[in-house]
Amino acid sequence: MSVKSNPRIPILDEVADQDFHDTAIGCGLDPGNRWIGGYVNVEWARLRHILQEHFPCLEGLRILEFGCNIGASAIVAAKLGGRVVGVDVDETLIRLARLNIKRYGVQRLADVEHIRPERPLPFGSESFDIVMANSVFEYVAPPYRKAAFHEIDRILKVGGTIIVTGTSNRLWPKEVHSGKWFSNYMSRSYANRTRGGSPQGIFPWEILRHFPNYINLDKADHGRSFISIRKMFGDSKFKIVLLRFASVCALLTGQSIGVFASNYSAVLRKKSRKAP
Repeated sequence: MSVKSNPRIPILDEVADQDFHDTAIGCGLDPGNRWIGGYVNVEWARLRHILQEHFPCLEGLRILEFGCNIGASAIVAAKLGGRVVGVDVDETLIRLARLNIKRYGVQRLADVEHIRPERPLPFGSESFDIVMANSVFEYVAPPYRKAAFHEIDRILKVGGTIIVTGTSNRLWPKEVHSGKWFSNYMSRSYANRTRGGSPQGIFPWEILRHFPNYINLDKADHGRSFISIRKMFGDSKFKIVLLRFASVCALLTGQSIGVFASNYSAVLRKKSRKAP
């Protein structure tokens, strides 16, 4: 069975696997949690289909995972042949990501770097073909968002693609990561004052307005690729019918289908450089 058709990615380095396990525990994380030790296979079951739908071949393409967490998306892209760099502001997650990359045997194609939110990305202009942003923009502090979007645009080649996926949509009453109701509708100051804090999503237009020189591929193909991907996710026939209806509604309002999802998604293709 080929890697592309395998429903799971095997762990190849048992020593790195044990180091990952021990390091996660030392950081107060559960390595048995699907979002820690199992995160790569969660993304293999989902992100893989997004990448393959839009890029039949990733070999030779340079990919940035912005906000790489423990490197799950980077590992998936590397397994498909991409040359991947992941960046994150959390040094603990970077430590785990390096071990994760090693345990899945993709050190030749994937690496990660620690960055600081107030500094530019440490890469040259137009040096990447793809930027993956998986469940990350909502975690970028508002004061740093504009600069982050600018940097992503700067390092992406003309003709390159931004894949936004898994991003908590602030239009929804239930915040998807925390499961908290109505925190998306609170003011940020009030949400921060609530007990334990109330996580919030991000409005789709907070992202899109920073990329005016991009084509929204989900909108351009009337949601066909989006729905095709959801079929590969295993969505029921009933849900696919609802998605087709949502796609029509989105197009009538001039938006893409991802606007209606609790996890906002969009595939954006850079058509030109921003005007100075």
